[in-house]
Amino acid sequence: AEADTTFVLPAPDGCDTTLHYHLHVWPNRRVRQERVACPGEWPVAWEGYTFDAPDSVTFTLPDSHGADSTVTLVMTGDTAFHAAPYYSEDGRQWHDTVPIVLCLGQSLHLCDSTEGATAWRWTLESDDWREESEDRHAVFHALHSTLSASLTLDVTSGFGCHDTLGWPLFVLPSPEADFLWSPENPVDVTPEVQLFSQTRPDSCHYLWLVESGEGTDTLTGDTPVYRWPGNLPQGTFGVTLAATMEVAFLFQDSVHTHICVDSAKHVVEIVTAWLQFPNVVTPNGDGINDRWEVVNLVEMGLYSMNELWIYNAWGVLVFHAKDIRRHEDFWDPQDTRSPDGTYYYRFSAKGHHGLIRQNGTIEVLH
Repeated sequence: AEADTTFVLPAPDGCDTTLHYHLHVWPNRRVRQERVACPGEWPVAWEGYTFDAPDSVTFTLPDSHGADSTVTLVMTGDTAFHAAPYYSEDGRQWHDTVPIVLCLGQSLHLCDSTEGATAWRWTLESDDWREESEDRHAVFHALHSTLSASLTLDVTSGFGCHDTLGWPLFVLPSPEADFLWSPENPVDVTPEVQLFSQTRPDSCHYLWLVESGEGTDTLTGDTPVYRWPGNLPQGTFGVTLAATMEVAFLFQDSVHTHICVDSAKHVVEIVTAWLQFPNVVTPNGDGINDRWEVVNLVEMGLYSMNELWIYNAWGVLVFHAKDIRRHEDFWDPQDTRSPDGTYYYRFSAKGHHGLIRQNGTIEVLH
């Protein structure tokens, strides 16, 4: 700051003296400068000083007026900034060990917990494919089978520091589970099927889980036989095949093994083998009970070899059909111009569940 001041000095003889002063104040300056050093940058040279660790230096800058300035250099270190990522195959159980081993078709869930991180770059690559993500929580899908992949994470802090961590990654071949069963529709009188694994490759361990209606039964082997318990069980039952394959891979000059699993589920329907023979038919054209039908013969298709004869009260054959497979193949009294009255039928059939012979009467009511 600057100021002008005037003083009057009185004298005994009356001759006063007047003094004029010009005042200039030179300020003292205090300067503080800070810098952050990232891990791996030590020692750091700055403003002529070398810092081997976080520290501070204070020095004085004199000027010609004696109003010295003080400068403080503060060197801090982002020493706690280190990448801390985790991975998971299911998003629930997390690991940080090496190597990462996945089965073909699995997803790789990634999460970074690096303190102070503000930016991320995940890179998943092999010789023939590459994927990247800049999300803190990333998900990659193992759509390629390879033994030379790697995962890299580069993180950046708010001070601009970087840290990088890499993992070797193995994506191993996985089995493709599937199965068939025979018969396709087991019947309640013999509720039994043989299961046939269609898994590729076929060098797997097989575990079958069969819903029984009272719980779940387990089977092993590639072609097991299962029979549902109980008296004439009917309905739908889930069957699951879990195929397990042990895969070997080489890591750090040692052979390691990993288990890859795939599963398939199908529903088996148990149908009734019992045929029902109605004793009344009403051929009035209303679309309800117009034909005389053997119930479950067409629906179940269990007796493809069959034959039906229908006679009137005098023993005259009025209808005959063989190998009935459609509802339209059954007897419609309107087609044979058969009046109301009592008729007689004879039916025989042959299938996987034996031979059936049935005789009875039918009342026609128009």
